Amino acid sequence: MTQPEETPVSFIPPNFIEKGKILNGTFDIRNAIESIVLSLAIGIPVFHLPLSLTARIIILCMTALPAAMVALIGIGGESITAFLMNALRFVVNRRVIWRSDSLPEGKPRRKPRSKEPKTKKHRKAEKMAEPSKVMASAPPQSEPDAPAPPKSKKKNTGSLIPPPSGASKNRQRKISVI
Repeated sequence: MTQPEETPVSFIPPNFIEKGKILNGTFDIRNAIESIVLSLAIGIPVFHLPLSLTARIIILCMTALPAAMVALIGIGGESITAFLMNALRFVVNRRVIWRSDSLPEGKPRRKPRSKEPKTKKHRKAEKMAEPSKVMASAPPQSEPDAPAPPKSKKKNTGSLIPPPSGASKNRQRKISVI
């Protein structure tokens, strides 16, 4: 009879992942250094405040201690400086990306170009034909050299709601107040 193969058992030592960590692999060295720097940056100005020793210790416990703990643990698996740099990079480079099949309201949808571009010969022919079309549709002026009246720069402030249909224009609406 054949015996099944036995796989060799290997033990993983307890210090396997402790490279770059302190206190038996609890904290990263980078996070510990940032924690010390941040607590000193907050602690030194607090010690120079003209308050009693008890008040200064309470202020340190309320400011430097929580900041040092957050820096020691990190945010989202990153150190504080790495997190802040990623956040700053996001704010500077953020973009709004839309799917091609749905655009938000207010954005005009670009129609894909289905026609071939016109040649120079066709463009010249259209330019020559346009003035005659415009002149034929324009009302006759009393003086041909008279300047055109200035266009009004007043914006259309009309309602965005479409007007009612012709049948309901004259009908008054009844409004009941409860």
